[in-house]
Formats: sequence, structure tokens, C-alpha cells
Amino acid sequence: MAEAITLELVGGFSLRGAGGAVLPAPGRRAGALLAYLALEPSRAHSRDSLAALLWPEAGPAEARAALRQALHALRRALGPAAGAIEADGAALRLAPSGLPCDAAALENATADADALRRLRASWRGELLAGSAPAGAAHEAWLETRRRTFAERLARAYRGLLESDLEAARWDEALATARRLAAVDPLDETAALGAMRALAGGGDRPGALRVHDALAERLRAALAADPGPELADLARRLRRPPSPSIARAAHAAPDAADAAPVVLLCVHVAAEARGAARRAALDAVAAAARAAGGVETARRPDALYAAFGGEGLRAAHLVAAAAAAADAVQGSAEPARAALTVATLRDGGGERPPWICAADTAEADRLAATTAPGEVLAHPSLARLDGAERLRLAAVVDGAGMRALRLGGVALAPDGGDMVGRVAERAQLVAAARAVAAEGGARVVALRGEPGAGKSRLIAAAQATLRAAHGFRTVTVTPPTGALAAEGALLRALTAALGCGECRADAADAHGRAALRRDHAAAAIRAASGPLCIALEDFERAAPADAAELAALVVALADAPALWLAATRRGEGAADLLLDGVAGRAPVATLDLAPLSDAEARAMAARSGLDPARQAACVARARGNPLFLSQLLRHADEGPDAPPPPSVLGAVAARLDRIGAAARALLRATAVLGDATTAQAALALSATGPEALREATGRGLLVADGDRLAFEHPLVREGVLAATPGEARERLHARAARIAGAARPAARARHLLAARDPQAADALRVAAAAERAAGRYADAVALAEGGRALRPPPRLAAALALEAGRALLALGEPGRAFEALGDAVALDGGAAVEATLARAAACRALDRLDDGLAMVDAAEAALRPHDHALRAEAALTRSRLAFAQGRPDSVEAAAAEALEAARLAAAPALQAAAFGGLADAAYAGARLRSATARLEESLALCARHRLDREALAQQSLRVHLHIYRGRLRGALDDAAAGAAQARAIGAWRAEINLLLGVAAAAFSLERLDRCADAAEAAAARAAATGARRFDVVAALYLARIRLVSGDTAAARALIERARDGAAATSAAVYGAQVEALAACAAETPEAAQDALEGGARLLAAGAISHNALRFHPNAGLVALRHGDAEQAVGAARRLEAVTATEPIAWSRLHASALRAAVAADAGASARTARIAGRLGFTVLARLCGGARPRVIA
Repeated sequence: MAEAITLELVGGFSLRGAGGAVLPAPGRRAGALLAYLALEPSRAHSRDSLAALLWPEAGPAEARAALRQALHALRRALGPAAGAIEADGAALRLAPSGLPCDAAALENATADADALRRLRASWRGELLAGSAPAGAAHEAWLETRRRTFAERLARAYRGLLESDLEAARWDEALATARRLAAVDPLDETAALGAMRALAGGGDRPGALRVHDALAERLRAALAADPGPELADLARRLRRPPSPSIARAAHAAPDAADAAPVVLLCVHVAAEARGAARRAALDAVAAAARAAGGVETARRPDALYAAFGGEGLRAAHLVAAAAAAADAVQGSAEPARAALTVATLRDGGGERPPWICAADTAEADRLAATTAPGEVLAHPSLARLDGAERLRLAAVVDGAGMRALRLGGVALAPDGGDMVGRVAERAQLVAAARAVAAEGGARVVALRGEPGAGKSRLIAAAQATLRAAHGFRTVTVTPPTGALAAEGALLRALTAALGCGECRADAADAHGRAALRRDHAAAAIRAASGPLCIALEDFERAAPADAAELAALVVALADAPALWLAATRRGEGAADLLLDGVAGRAPVATLDLAPLSDAEARAMAARSGLDPARQAACVARARGNPLFLSQLLRHADEGPDAPPPPSVLGAVAARLDRIGAAARALLRATAVLGDATTAQAALALSATGPEALREATGRGLLVADGDRLAFEHPLVREGVLAATPGEARERLHARAARIAGAARPAARARHLLAARDPQAADALRVAAAAERAAGRYADAVALAEGGRALRPPPRLAAALALEAGRALLALGEPGRAFEALGDAVALDGGAAVEATLARAAACRALDRLDDGLAMVDAAEAALRPHDHALRAEAALTRSRLAFAQGRPDSVEAAAAEALEAARLAAAPALQAAAFGGLADAAYAGARLRSATARLEESLALCARHRLDREALAQQSLRVHLHIYRGRLRGALDDAAAGAAQARAIGAWRAEINLLLGVAAAAFSLERLDRCADAAEAAAARAAATGARRFDVVAALYLARIRLVSGDTAAARALIERARDGAAATSAAVYGAQVEALAACAAETPEAAQDALEGGARLLAAGAISHNALRFHPNAGLVALRHGDAEQAVGAARRLEAVTATEPIAWSRLHASALRAAVAADAGASARTARIAGRLGFTVLARLCGGARPRVIA
């Protein structure tokens, strides 16, 4: 019965039998499978998705096989309960009541207080604690599931704790608080609940022990103190209880009831009207609360707030100074602020905490001499440790009173008419100060309805951070639309940071995202000082972009940056960002409520309108600042017009009342996009400077130098909404004509918006231009946008061809093959080119015979004068033949390609053809010829700036250096080339050059670097599906294992390489594989079999340079087994190659083999030195004439 076994996932994975005994685990992946099914019970899961999730490193077939094995292991472990797993040929699921699970029981109990109490002990810690993820996707799922599980239970138990405390169920509350604390020892809510429960039950010492223990843990883990609520409760519990308090209201308190504080005193101008003065003081109080202060007193024109309490520190001064700066700079009325040291008196429960009259009088005297907008501090505050951060400057006021002027925290003027949001600004500045002081990233999501003031708040906060805190600020808006390319947000961010474009064209989407993340991270780390990065309209971000950004923030968790994401309420992108970052960096959400009535009235008072119209606008706006500003301007421009019902309506009404030229300019600016230039807008609208002055004078447009933008995105939306559709389309068509051939992408986007029949062809042209510039992701987006328009077959074929070529360059040969297949099927004149591109994709997919058949079909369709296509066909044939290990065919095809390329006068094709001839010579071990052809190719590349082709040839140059013994130069060239290839997205060149790094590093005995390069190459190869690259990587990793003495691991890697060589072409790498297999063989017989297999491959016509790898290893195996004659034969065969080619590799290895054979006891040390220099280790310890022991 299934009920006899229980699955436990809380605190770790285990299976328990009916008696509670722990059952044997079914294996890590099998356990992960069972846990996933138990935690996702709502649906059946396809076998393919489970295999991909839990075995990402394997191919589809291997992953399905592993899934079957794991399922078998689970059924064996579950025994009679195996029926709980419901399986069919396509999907798996766990029966709803088939296997009791503690995690499911806890989650189901969150709505039932009694069930929660019963199951308290089941919450032992983190979900699946200690379970290692199977891969990136499984890790992301596991992290999300752990977080949601913990948050849901914590929320439920905190609610249970609060209800028990309110009902005075002290024992139940204490048990719940202790369970919360056991799961999270730093949970202040749990500690506060335990203190309240213990105190309520009469155990005041026990409650204080809870506080003191938490304080120690916080100081040890976070260098922080308990929060003010805990500290306040502890202070009250430490005071001796008194049966009655008969103290006069103004009696002097005991010393224990007084604490030194920083006192903030703010005076508001006496001439301000009552309502405005009250609103200003409310804003001051909000700023003080946001900074951690407590309001202690208020007069009609002044407010006092205290900062500190349990030991006065510089942090209290910094908080008070920030609140003071917010008060004087953010107030709608003139204000002055002063900071002094005072004593906070405890009212003992009869009255709130209070400041004595002498202290407030001193603060008043200092504030009265302060200029409006200024903050002065009492000189005694400079003695606090850390006060120097505020850059306090000594001054003497007009009355001869000494003071200090704040220079380090004051807010800079925001440059606008922002009213309110003082508390929110203080919170953002406080978060920024934490970033600057502590380092590390913080993320704040600003949520609010459209027009709530998110953008204005960000601009004001950024102005403060630039002026007062040395922050560099950047603002980015996520690109949107059907033509937005992959990774558009991170690309926009790096552009805003002033960095060069990251051509993130790795071999798969995950690799490209990693490249973009690394590029942006490097730019942010290179910034001097802290950063504030604002993400406007974040609700527009695509989910993939939000996930990419979260990964970037996590990667930069230690970099000082404040990330601000402004988003509308109810939108999901910000949630994706916060969920992805939570637990790795501090996150917070700041909800922007509507302006208060006092703030809205203060904003309206600035308009100069009569009170009745002000009141009407305030009532209609309902606290929305943007709507209110538009209503006020609307009322000012048209006194008799009734207030419009919405922001868009207000914009439309204002648009109707401005001049025709200014209206045309606004419409043109809206069509051009979020931000454009004044020159472009004036050209599109055919207007002059007068129109620009009117639009900016009305506040609809904002000019920043030559840049032109709308006051708010909603204003642009309003202008577009008020522009008739036909007028918008005409403007887009005109914008397309202005863009012309110089800006094909802009032209295509405008034609698309204009619904022009030429849009699809314009997208094709733009895609070709982006592909030529190496921006392959943009090229794919444009081509796919054109295909979505369903154009005629000929144009659809051309667009599919562009998409396929860009996808192939991106390293996605599978998708490229499909797109190119569509191009061939449509047969719109692009069939030959598409067929050749498909053949190139076959090379990446290791479908070499299919690729050659496609080349044959394409050549049969060529006309005599199609020289460029003929050259391309011959080049593709050459490359396919090289991959098959047929050097004679490589040379013939490359020569044909060179002749056709010369007739076509195509330098790029000529350079590639010379490269093919060099490859053919290299494959035949004719290194002189290979070098000459390579130099011709590189000279053409340099003359015509063919950087990508030059990088494609760089790998061959590296290997030629290695065979000539120029190892350090080879290593440097390969490393530099791999970095350059990665930067421009040349994925095939990058893999080849990484393998070059591995080859040179191994020969130089830099094994760690060799391993890193080989593993990176294998990862890139796995992403493309090109197994022949993995063969070489596996061979280098096997060599490292052999040198390290781990022959078992080496043999496994050799088998991997052998399988890959057999699946691609044994003629290319088979001989090398067999030679290394002989080195790793367990018996002389197995070694001899491997050597004979390799010799047969060489004799059958395998690529000749295999001999340069095969014979040295054959000689080493012979030495190991005491066969001097075979070792000398290997040396002789290497010398035969050396006789005709200048191959230092062969000469040195041959000399080492002969030296090892001829060595005696006196020559052993010299033999070891010689062999070590040649790249393999000879342990030449001769014992009375014994032969040396050699390890490959």
C-alpha cells in the first residue's frame, strides 16, 4: 500500500517506512524526479521535459534512457507503493493521494490554524535541504520552489503567532515563535513573538534572554543590531516594574529613563498659509519616519524629531541629516533645519517620549539663524565617530553663534516642480546610502498607476545621488515591439553605460545571455564609484529580459549599485526581477500612493489659478500628479473648458488648442519614438523653431540639448491617440523616406508601422545589413518580422534565407536548417543560396553526406556566370571534405573555389579559398605549403579588413606554431584569438582557438589552463551539436588524466572521443584516439590492438598530420612495455616526416624516443630534461640499466 511509505522533503530528502525507519535512497537523480513529481502534482509531466530538466548534459536519447533507469530505481525503492507513480508512454505524474508527503501536508495546512499547530514540528528547515540541482533549469526551479514554500509557511505561521498573542495563548505562541526561529535564527518577528509570549506569561528574564541571544546572532552574522521594536520592548522589560506611576508630567526623570539623541528641528516660513504649512510639516514628519526618527513635538510652524536612543552613533546623525535635507529641499514652503544633541525623556506610559524645553530652545535658536533651504548642525555633533562623512563645514552665523553647515547629505534641487514624495525620496536615498556604505547591490521596485510620479521620483532621487553622494546614474527603458531582438534590455543597458556593443552571438541562447551578462557586468564593475540604474516602464520588459537582468544583478551582488525598476501595478516583469534576486541581494517594493489632499492642493497652488478651478482640478485628478499637472495646464490654457476625464483626454484637449505647427511637431515627435533629436522632428514635421518653442513652452516637450522627449510617456500616448490613424501612417511613411538607405532598420520599422506593402522587403534589406554588421540577433528579429507579414513566395524565401544565415552565424544550426528548408521549399529564386547555406548547416550538425548531396544539387542548378555562388559551393564542399578527412578532395575543391572567386572578384571568397588550400596542405602534413597559403589568406584579410575570416584562419596558424615548437607564441595567439572571436560572435573560430589554447597549454605542461580551455570548447560544441569539436576536447582532457595518473577517467574520456570520431569521421581523429587509447590500455595486448587500429586508419588515408600525434604515443607505449625496436621504429617514421618538412615537433619527439631507448644510468637525468621539454613526462629513474618508465 502506498500509505505504508512517507516522503519527507522538508529539511532534506528521505523515505520512511510504516514504522518510521528510513528506507534506502533511490539515487540522487531518481530522488530529484520523485521530489519534482510530489511538489508539482497538479498535472502530468511529459517524459521529454523531465529528461531535459534532470539530465541536461545528455542528448535526448541518453536523457530518456536515464529517466527510464531512474523510474525503475524509484519503483524498486517504493516497493508496494510504486503504484503511486502513474506513467504512460509520454508522461508521468504522482497520484493525488498516492504517497503522503510532509511538504504537501504543510502547504495544505496553511489555511487551517489547528492543522498548522499540529504540523509545527514537521517544518524542520529548508525544502530539500542539501539536494544538489541537476542543472541550471532544475536549479532555478528548486530555488523558486524553496522560496515560495518558505514564504508561504512563514506567512502562515506569523499569522498564527499574531492570533495566539492577541488571544493570550502564550504557550501556543511561544511554540510557534520557536519554530519560526529554528527555521530562521535571525527572524526578528519570531524573536519579538517569543519575547511577548514569555513576558505575557510572566517570564521577563526569559524574554530578555531571547533578545540578547538574537542581538549576538545579528552582530555575528550581519554586524547589525535588533530593530527598534525589539530594542524598545527590551528596554521596557529591563525597567523595574512599578505598581503605580505617580510622577508629575514635568518632573525630572530618572537617569535610566533618559537617552541622548540627535534632535531635528524644522521651521516652516511663518508667512505660509495654514493648510500649506500643515502639509509641509506632515511631509517633514514623513521624512523623519522614513529615516528612522520619532516625532516628539509640533508647533504651528515647527516640528521636532529625535534620532537615536540606545547609544548615540554617527548613523543616527546621518539619518537625521538625510531627513533634514529632505525637509528643506523637498518642502513646498520655505523651510530651515537645525540638528542638535538633546536628551529624550521616557514618558513612562503616561505621555509620549519628550524633549525638555531647554533642548528645544537651543534647536530653535540655531534654526532661526539658518537660511531657507539650509541645514546647520551644533558643533558637538562633530565629535561623533563617522561624522566626517557629512563634510561638516564650520560657520559663524549672524548672531555670532558657532555652527556646522552640512555638505555631505543634503539633497540637490530636483530641477522640477515635484511636490510630495518626501518620504519615498528619503527611502531611496537611504537605500543608496546603504549601497555606498556597505557595498553590494540593492533592488527597489517602484509601483504605481500611470502618472503617479515614478519617473519624477527617480529623476529627483538621481539628482540627489549625483550631487550629494557621488553616484553615477543611468536610465534605461526596455525596448519593445515585434522587432525587439533577443537580449534587448541588456544591450540597451550596456549602450547607456557607454560601452561598445556586445555581439553576443554564442552557440546557443543560454551562451548568448551569458555573454551579454558578462559584458554588462564588466561595464558596471569598471564604473568609478557607486551606480544608480533606473529601469523606466519596466512592465514593458519581456520575461526573458527580466530574467536576464535578474541574473546580472545576482552576478553583481557585491558591486555597489542601486537598481530602481519603475512599473505599473499588476505587471509581472518586476516580480520576475525581484523573485530572481531575492535571497542574493536586498530587495524592496515602494508603492506610490496618490498624493494627499494637502500635497495636491500645494501643487495646485503653484499654478496661479483661482481657488475654484484649483479645487476642481484637484478633485478630478484624485491624487495623480501627472493628471493634475495636465488638468492645471488645460485649465490655464482654456479657462472655460470643463476638466477632461483622463490624462489622455487632457493631452488631446491641450493639443487642440495649440498652433498647427506645434501640433504637427508633437505628432512627428511621437511617431519618431521615445527620444529623438530636434533636427529629426523638425524635418519630419516640416516646421520651424517657433513650433519647437511653443511645444516646449507649453511643457509638452522637454529639450535637452539636441535631444527631444515628451514630458511623460503618457503624454506621447495621448498625442498618438489624438492623431488619426491615416495621419500616423503618413508620418511613418515620410519618416521611412527620410531614413532612406542610410538607416535600413529605421526605414523598415517605419514602413511596418505605416502598413506599407514594401515593409517586408525593407525588413529583408535591414536584416541583411544587420547580418553584414555582425548583429545577428537583430538580423533574425528583422527577418522573422518580415516573414510574419506573409509576403509573396519569392520575398518569403529571401527572408527565410536571411533568417537562416543569421541563425547559422548565431550558432543555431538546427533552427537555421529549418528556416533554410523553408527558403528552398518556397523556391523564390533563393533556392541555390539556401541549399548551400543548408549544406553549411549540415557541417555544423555533422550530417556531412547530406551536406555534400546538397552541394551537388546546388551546383547542378548554377549558371555558367554564377562565379560567386560557384566559389561558395566549392568552399562548402572543401569544408565538408575536410570534416570527412579527405585531404585530396579538400585541395581540389579549394582550388576550384579560388578560381571562381577570382572570376567573381570577391576578396572574402578568395581569402577563404586560400584558407581551404592551407587546410589541405596541413591535413597532408605539408607545413611549408600550408604556411604559404595561410599567409596569402591573411594578407587578403588584412587588405580588405576581413576580420571574421582572419579569425577563422587563426587556429591553423596556432597549430603550425605548435608543430614548429613555438609554444608560448602559439598559446598567446590562441588565447587572444579566442577572446576576439567571442567578442564578435565567431563561435566556430572561438571553439577552434580554445582547442588551440588547450594544445599549446598541454605542451607547456600548464594542465589547469589546458583543462579550462578544453572544457570551454566542449561546452560550446555541445551547444551547437558539433561532436567533432568534442572529440578533440575529450582527447585533451584524457591526456590530462593520464599525466595525473587517473587512467580510469582517461579511458572513459577516450571512449567518449572514440564514439564521437566514429559518429563523425574516423579519418580525421581516429588515429589520435587509438594512439591515446594505447597509452591508457590496461594490458600490452590491449595497447597493441589500439596501435594496430590506428595504423590501419593511417594506412587507409587518414589525414596525414595524425601521424605527428600517433607515432610519438606509439613510441611511448613501446617504451613502457620494453619494446625498444618498436620505439625506434616510431622515431624513424617521425624522422621521415622531418626529412621533407621543417617540423620541430617531429624532430624533438624522435630524438626523445631515441634518447630514452639508448639511456643508461648516467644519462637518466638528461633524458628526463629532454623529454620534459618536449611536452610529455619521462620518469627516467634507471636502476642498473632498467628502461625508463614513460607516462603520456
